[in-house]
This record gives sequence, structure tokens and C-alpha cells, in this order.
Amino acid sequence: MAVSSEPLTVGDALQQQLREHANAHEKARSKLYDIFLFTAYGLLNNGIICVAYGAAQDIVGIYGYPNSAPLVTLISTVSAIVAPLMLLSWPLRFTGYRVRSIVSGLIGLVGLLMLAFSTYAMKSSAAGMVVGMTAVFLLGLQQAFGENCACMRFRRFSKHALSCWGAGTGLAGIFPPMAYGAIKSLPLYMRFLVAIPLLGVLFGLNLMVYNAGRGAKERDTSAEIRIVSTIEEAEHGQVAVTVPASETETRNLTTIGAHDEPTDCFAWYVIAVFSGVYALEYFIFPTLVDRATKCKPTSPLGDQAYNNSWIAYNIGVTISRGSIAFFEFPCIWLVFVLQAINVAGWAIEVETHFVQSMRATGYIIQYAWMVFVGLMGGTAYANCIRRFHCSPRIPAMKRDQLVNLAFAVSMAAMMASTGLGFLLDETILTKKIVTHHCPTP
Repeated sequence: MAVSSEPLTVGDALQQQLREHANAHEKARSKLYDIFLFTAYGLLNNGIICVAYGAAQDIVGIYGYPNSAPLVTLISTVSAIVAPLMLLSWPLRFTGYRVRSIVSGLIGLVGLLMLAFSTYAMKSSAAGMVVGMTAVFLLGLQQAFGENCACMRFRRFSKHALSCWGAGTGLAGIFPPMAYGAIKSLPLYMRFLVAIPLLGVLFGLNLMVYNAGRGAKERDTSAEIRIVSTIEEAEHGQVAVTVPASETETRNLTTIGAHDEPTDCFAWYVIAVFSGVYALEYFIFPTLVDRATKCKPTSPLGDQAYNNSWIAYNIGVTISRGSIAFFEFPCIWLVFVLQAINVAGWAIEVETHFVQSMRATGYIIQYAWMVFVGLMGGTAYANCIRRFHCSPRIPAMKRDQLVNLAFAVSMAAMMASTGLGFLLDETILTKKIVTHHCPTP
């Protein structure tokens, strides 16, 4: 049993008491239903942009720019910065979950139609490239709108919702690109038209999540009347309040007082870890992994080393984002340190190709290493979002805004990391330089 003396504000204690009251009701709901709902939600929300990632070489190639595939990732990162800023501004700031879901779906629909039209009627042209990249930007907005809204909505549910959603977003990096590969016999424009029905399914899932969240709010409102007297006693009588930290633990929460009011400092600490881990991660992939796999493979296991590393990374993301339902990482700063060590290790590999020189064994190590990289990224994601939802050190009235701000800052950090990678690829990490010490196949 873990015990913490960390005090809560009255508002946070009320949220914890409401969550305790909700546990009994949630047990009656089908766990299989929740697993399906939130996993499918994460999978489909992120699936469309992951299809665009998998199709990046085909998209830029049909416009006559075969060397510009990384531009797809860069543009989608820009859209992921713009989306939370739009949600924090007029008019979307004053809209609810349903309106934002509709806006997200319409933006995704326009993006897919633009891609289909430009890849059919605007081949081998700069105008086609502009239209195509605009479409990629819109698909990035669709994904980012959905992710921001979901992570705010999950504050009404238990951590299992965030866990299943996180696992779904990890699966989005595995199965949609595989599905895209399975239909590569179709004309390129048809592949994007085939994806349109998925937006309809996603909107249906949005409605299911909305109804579940509305039910949780109504339930908590009715429970508040019975709970508030206990909270007032805790405030005026200095009574200890006991609430569940998880299904297997109990925290004893001590005196509630005005001097315990949360500040923005802890929130910025969480944002710094969240964005820092992802900045390091996006420097590992695509930059360092791309440079480390420029030599000829030394084993059949390395024939698709770059793509296999991406899949391995997403396996780690799936596991770690889903782990929040069972385990909350106590020291999120340690995740940043471990990811920094991963960056140093991959930088050494780019210079020495030590892992690749080990042939088949080396590629197994490389893929396992990328699983670990994904584990660090997913751990930071799930645990930082969880802290925004529940930590008494986060200002209760700013939780939703801070989630949006965290995504905006992290995406800016990722874009800077990717931009630095482009710069290094053209200067000190050119193909000629990184292949100077290639091992013999």
C-alpha cells in the first residue's frame, strides 16, 4: 500500500470523491465494450494520418518530387502545432466536444478528397504538390483535433480509457500502413477514396464517447450533493479525506488548506518532460535511424530496416501507452533521461555502425532497441496526460487548457527536432559521410 502526504485542494478532493463514487457504477459496464470503444477510437483517429505517412513516397513521387517524402512528416507536425492553438482561440474555444468532432471529421474529409483529386488530375506538377501538401496539413489537423479533444474528454473516465486510447494510437502506426500496403495495386487516388468511410466510423465512435462522457457527468452531478458535506467538513474541521489512488492502492490525504493551492510550476515541469521526450524521440526517428540504415544490409533481417524500426517503435508505443491502466510511472523525469541516453547511443551507431556489423543479431538488437524507444515515448505520453487529469498540483480550472498547451509545445519541439535533422542531413550527416565506415555485407 502506497501512502502520500500530498494535500489536495477542495476542488481536487471533490473530484477524487466523485471518482470513488463512480467506481461502483463503472464496474457494471462491460469492460470489453470500453476496451473496444477507446482502443478503436485511438486507432481510427490516428489511422488516417498514419496512412499518409505510409504513402509519403507515393504522394510526392506522383507530383514529380521523389526526394521530398520527409516533407509529409514536417507538414503534419506543423498542423499538430496549429490545432491546439486553434482550440485555445475563438471560436473553437467556446465549442463543445461534439462540435469539435464534427469540425475534425469535415477537415479530414476535405483532406482526403484533395489528395484523391490532386493525385488523379494534377500529376507531375508543382501545383499538384501544393494541393497535396495542403491536404496533408488538413489530415494532420484532423488527427490533432481528435487527439486533443480525446485527452480532455478522458478526464471524465477512469485511467483505463486513456490506456486503451493510447494502445489504439500505437496500433494506428502498425495496421493502417499495413492495410495501405495491401491495396497498393489500386490507383493512388482510389486508395484515399477507400479511406473515406473510416471517417464515418470515427464519427460514430465520437458519439459513443460523447454519450459515455455525458452519462459520467450526470452521474457525478447527482453524487455531488451527497459528497459535498464531507468535503466541507474536511475543509473547516481539518478532517483527513481518504480516496482511492487506483484499484489496488489507497492514498491518505491530509489537511486541506489555502496554502496548498496548486501553481503553474508543476504544470510546466510536466509540459517540459512531455515535449522534451518527444523532441528526443523525433531526433532518433527519422533522423538517426535513417542515417544508421544507409549502409547496405548485412543480413536479410536488415532489408527493410528503416520501416521495421518504425513498426518496432510503434509496438513499444502501444505497450507503454496502454500500461497506464496498470502502472503509473513515479518519476517522469527519468523517462527524459533514458530517452537522452537513447539519442546518444543512436548517434554512436550512426558513426560506428557497430550494431549493423553484428549482422542478424545486430538487427534483432536494433528492433528491440526501437521498441524501447517507443516505450519511453508512450510512457511519457500516458503518464504526463494522466497527471494533467488528476494531479492535485495541477490547477483544476486549467486542466483542459494545459493539455492543449502541452500538445502545442511538444509539437513545436518535435518540429524543431525534425528541422535540425534535415539540417544535419545536408551538412555533417550526409550519405557520403555516414557510409564511410559501413560494415562488409
